[in-house]
Amino acid sequence: MRDYHQYDQPTPVPEGDDYIASDACNYASSTTQLNPVQLLGHSLMAVPLSKGESVRYRFSVEQEGEAVLYTAMIPTQPNDKGDLRYSVAIDDGEPVVISLKEKYRSEFWKQSVLRGQALKKTPVSLSKGPHTLTVKALDDHIIFDQWMVDFKKDRQFYLIPVGK
Repeated sequence: MRDYHQYDQPTPVPEGDDYIASDACNYASSTTQLNPVQLLGHSLMAVPLSKGESVRYRFSVEQEGEAVLYTAMIPTQPNDKGDLRYSVAIDDGEPVVISLKEKYRSEFWKQSVLRGQALKKTPVSLSKGPHTLTVKALDDHIIFDQWMVDFKKDRQFYLIPVGK
């Protein structure tokens, strides 16, 4: 992975009650030069990823155990009758493939459009200390907005609490 956007320290992310959250534009490294789109998404700086491109984030947690990784993408539809997939991986773990493709007018599709984000949940198990999150586009038209790791799996929220 070539680092086009690289910091020496882990990306600072707001920490709250058992969670860590960040805007997608605050990545530590990427495979290519990326161009976040100003005023797009809840972050106002969503990151378009083409097929094969990936971004990495470094973060640290003060506890260990089961958590939920939320990834928030801009809701889109494939224009080529294909899919809208991306993968997420923590550290050197096996990537989990997530599809954004939804049946037109499904409840998830409607809620995603109204919310302005397609919010997907992935269960993760974390140890105390530093970690790396990798998000990779497996298809074109993936637009990454925000992410959050939450140890309170039943937390209710509408907006990912970034910048708290």
